Amino acid sequence: MNTIRFSHDYPKLHGQTSAELLAVRPLKIDAHTPKELLEYDTTYNGGRYPLRSGDYIQLIFLGNLRIPFCTIRSAYPESKVAYYCRSVGKTFEIEVREVVRAYDTCKFFQGESQLILPLGGVGAVEVQCEICSDATPDNCAKRCVFYQRRAAK
Repeated sequence: MNTIRFSHDYPKLHGQTSAELLAVRPLKIDAHTPKELLEYDTTYNGGRYPLRSGDYIQLIFLGNLRIPFCTIRSAYPESKVAYYCRSVGKTFEIEVREVVRAYDTCKFFQGESQLILPLGGVGAVEVQCEICSDATPDNCAKRCVFYQRRAAK
């Protein structure tokens, strides 16, 4: 069986475990894209998945509970578009893999994606967490400049 993966448990999925792909539609995301569509498609409990302007495809599914939903995916590479077009009518297993954001487990960022650090009484600097997928406290600490700077003191 084919698999469609989601990085979060989106409300639009309604806990469904499989779905039949009904259609594949081209979609351009830009300033004219309805905000309602983006909110529906990208909102999960605790946040929103960011989508940049560009070319996408909209996959339209009918879930095993007979609840329809759609998902927006990048239109690149072209082989991915062709794969989904060939898969219309096929059933996909729905796999939800919650992504752990590095800053959620970081003792310095404490769940925030940015920090404002004082600069010894002469202002402050904003530090952004750059590691944002499948992180653990160990591998985050090995790659995090802020952590290494703080740990060295």
